Amino acid sequence: MVNFVSIFALFVFLASRSQAMQCIIEQQLDPGTHRFRWLIRGEDPCQCTTIGMGGLVTDSALHSTKMTYYDTFLISSDKQEIQRWLTCPDVSGCSLEERLGMEDGLIPDDRITASSVRKNLANYAPQRARLGTQGWAGAWCYDDKSDSHPWIQVDFSSRVTVSGLVTQGRSDYEAWVTEYQVAYRDDKHALNHVTDAVGSPVKFPGNTDQNTHVATRLPKPLRTRLLRILPTGWHSYCCIRFDVIGCYQD
Repeated sequence: MVNFVSIFALFVFLASRSQAMQCIIEQQLDPGTHRFRWLIRGEDPCQCTTIGMGGLVTDSALHSTKMTYYDTFLISSDKQEIQRWLTCPDVSGCSLEERLGMEDGLIPDDRITASSVRKNLANYAPQRARLGTQGWAGAWCYDDKSDSHPWIQVDFSSRVTVSGLVTQGRSDYEAWVTEYQVAYRDDKHALNHVTDAVGSPVKFPGNTDQNTHVATRLPKPLRTRLLRILPTGWHSYCCIRFDVIGCYQD
């Protein structure tokens, strides 16, 4: 006689194994800061169900500025603890996240605007804020003579889901944003800040060098048409390159 209870138990076990993603956290030389920092390999660490301790990576061929590095580490088999530590988006966010078009040009130039431009030179224009921009004045930079509250924003032309950002400094000079706030607005609504549990604007960590990609998660995904970055601290000059993480439809 077929033991259906045993078959069902085996099915549940296999299903749970198929949903598990075992990850390793290891130390590697961060090429942006030239310090040994922690990283988890893989396209999306937020899918990890366990994190185990790895080793020290010394092979320079494996180093990449496009990886996300961490200053602390976590060993855990608690998925909720892992997602809190990684500041992963809520399940109500995107089923498949992607960069929304700053780096690859999907967002047109005229949809990127800013409070000012350094010396009114085109090389510092908002369109230079695309992640990965190279060359002289490789970033958007504000005008320090006239602008005491700089900002740069993207109009997506329709509502999108935003779950985070990736930022860089200026490619050809030691200038970068060290912290910033985020605001957003739908078609006819007032501009709102991303806030914490007590309603204060959240200050997100920025960069510590020119070229490292620093990925930051919002406290929870938001639906918006316009996203504004408001730098509140910087090194040398307020200059930034960035892309937005989220999805267009979900």
